[in-house]
Amino acid sequence: PWWQVDLGEVMPIGRIVVFNRIDYEPRLHAADNLMILVSEDGKRWTKSYDNAGRHFGGIRGAAPLEAKFPGNGVPARFVRLQLPDFKPEVLHLDEVEVYRADDPKTNVALRQPAEQSSITR
Repeated sequence: PWWQVDLGEVMPIGRIVVFNRIDYEPRLHAADNLMILVSEDGKRWTKSYDNAGRHFGGIRGAAPLEAKFPGNGVPARFVRLQLPDFKPEVLHLDEVEVYRADDPKTNVALRQPAEQSSITR
């Protein structure tokens, strides 16, 4: 299962904030193994972050996931959030924010085209 956004152009990504969906207890930990992949062309993907089983929260409770890419950031046009395997699972998230390394206050994912693929039983 994955979710991705097309930022429209390659830009230096400095930080990604992911808010977990915390209102459905059976799937509360489904995103704990979330990986963040980036691509400049939508074909070749590079893993830039692995949450490695750490729980993260949402708008309340535990803090959201915050992946930081120091310095000049990581270049990307596409940002994909993906679970690491193909077992039947649903990726439930509330919100994803993407910030440029050179503009840390503007969410560049806002109003950009996004798509997703989830696998369920």
